[in-house]
Amino acid sequence: MAPIIALVERAVEAAGFEVVQVKIDARRNIRVWVDREQGGVAVQDCTRLNRLIREAFDADGLDPGSFQIEVNSPGLDRLLVREKDFVRFAGKQVTVRLRVKRGERRQFKGPLVGLEGGLVRVTEGQETFAFDLAREVEEVRLVPEVAFPTAAELSQRREAGSAHRPRRQKKRRRR
Repeated sequence: MAPIIALVERAVEAAGFEVVQVKIDARRNIRVWVDREQGGVAVQDCTRLNRLIREAFDADGLDPGSFQIEVNSPGLDRLLVREKDFVRFAGKQVTVRLRVKRGERRQFKGPLVGLEGGLVRVTEGQETFAFDLAREVEEVRLVPEVAFPTAAELSQRREAGSAHRPRRQKKRRRR
């Protein structure tokens, strides 16, 4: 597995992207999550990277057709897996899911303080919790920040838009 992951990483990094995570299952499915700090990842980027990975496999003597390769962006609710993810998203809302309940809870949500000494720190209300990333944490996910317009903003947009557009004439029906 390690040589395949190294090959994937070289192909992705040569194209100016970072590998966030690679998963390979027993059915030879290779799932690759990629990112780029500036500009993010578009669908076209995933398509291009998929082609580049297949070309790298072919050049290395591996049959790319014997693998199912899937390239993805981390998404809005991305998993935080690398140390640099915890630095980059410090202060952002995250959800921490534990492998085993702590008290009565398995899930905690709040601003990410950071990752220090292998401990993920999250503030919830007035309390800061520390979780051992290697032993306790199942996953840490970013909570998407999507700004939905208020009803007033939508109304203003409609009014502004109608001032610039001529009204449509109703079509008359023929009888």
